[in-house]
Amino acid sequence: MQEDGLKFKVNLSDYLDTGLFLDHRITRHMVREESAGKHVLNLFCYTGSFSVYAAAGGAASVTSADLSKTYLKWAEDNMELNGIYDPARHHYVHADVLQYLDELKINTFDLVVMDPPTFSNSKRMKDFLDIQRDHVTLINKVLMAMKKDGVLYFSNNLRRFELDEPAIEASSIKNITAQTIPFDFQGSCNGTASGSSNNRLCSRPSYWFICLSLSSSAAGPHGGSKVPATSSWPVVACRWASAPA
Repeated sequence: MQEDGLKFKVNLSDYLDTGLFLDHRITRHMVREESAGKHVLNLFCYTGSFSVYAAAGGAASVTSADLSKTYLKWAEDNMELNGIYDPARHHYVHADVLQYLDELKINTFDLVVMDPPTFSNSKRMKDFLDIQRDHVTLINKVLMAMKKDGVLYFSNNLRRFELDEPAIEASSIKNITAQTIPFDFQGSCNGTASGSSNNRLCSRPSYWFICLSLSSSAAGPHGGSKVPATSSWPVVACRWASAPA
């Protein structure tokens, strides 16, 4: 199928998920607009749609990480489908993201997309993932790998998710949900938008925008480590299901 001038492989028969979450399309467009010349990291990348948008936007490099070899191959297929796959600039990492974050170098990425599952206890993981419990650790570890003035888009579909704002190394947080939800996913949990009692909005993600800036003496997210004097925290946009009214 085509979206915003790009092509994506979808499967309408063999999987519960088709391979493309349509309610992310505005955010994908935003990522493309912001990617030129930047080093982009796509965590829990699924079929790599954000990676394709970043590459199409002229990213200097795109790294896509996921625990599933099937989805990583699908992500490569999507890149090749658009004729933009470059193995020198586009990297695919088969990894448990929780462990992979500990391997990332400081000040590496300009733009990060992180869309984790709400819960995962895969046997291939060292520990299970509970996004409500683990989101602060995930976000703060990602921030350590980001450059000054970088941007992180964080999302999840936990309906009762609550962001632990004080624990995130941020100077400000802004909800941009209203600007990123496509018209055909707007409405209420009563199904008023599309006439369906099972409106997608009930479980759709929402976005938040977090501006981060720390002094050189501030403690880092790894438990007391100091932030280099030349470093400041980047920007984070977060998205989850329980969007405030």
